[in-house]
Amino acid sequence: MDMIVKAEDALQRGETARGEARLAEAAEAFAEASALFRHADNPPRLAHALSREAQVARDALRFHAARDYQEQALDLARRQADPVVLRQMLRHMGDILLDCEAYEAAGATYAEMMDLYRKAPDTPPLELANALRSLACHTEAVGNRREAAALWRDVRRRYAALGDQFRDAFGLNGNPGVDEADSRLRALGE
Repeated sequence: MDMIVKAEDALQRGETARGEARLAEAAEAFAEASALFRHADNPPRLAHALSREAQVARDALRFHAARDYQEQALDLARRQADPVVLRQMLRHMGDILLDCEAYEAAGATYAEMMDLYRKAPDTPPLELANALRSLACHTEAVGNRREAAALWRDVRRRYAALGDQFRDAFGLNGNPGVDEADSRLRALGE
């Protein structure tokens, strides 16, 4: 079997295991994918696999390990110069930095991410809602309650407009984005 095919298979196994909360198995599969993509000298797919390793480490509350994986992924994404990949990698990096309570670094990362979104008017609505959600989490974490509430209202509106997508693409009857925004707004006294 071709190395790239094996790596893609490992990624799929990792996604399945992560979706079923089998984190150790997911971590092993993503590590295998990373090793194979590294050996095949495929930086774009290696960046993706490393980012998946970061996400499973984050799921396991291993935030500093997640940060290490995501920094490697982000470095590769910067070299690719694909703004779509880069802005997604930046969002994940910002979220991990927020988990690590590295608020200043997270703020700088989110600022860079939002600059890329401002330059991309054709961004898919769910992707932009997710980016603004991350920014709202950071704004709330650093204590800017008024700006956080404004962001959460915007995030809520954007997620509400995607109700059919949550049902059709993800099989959900509810809208977790709206639910979270409502909860955050209540906590902010809105």
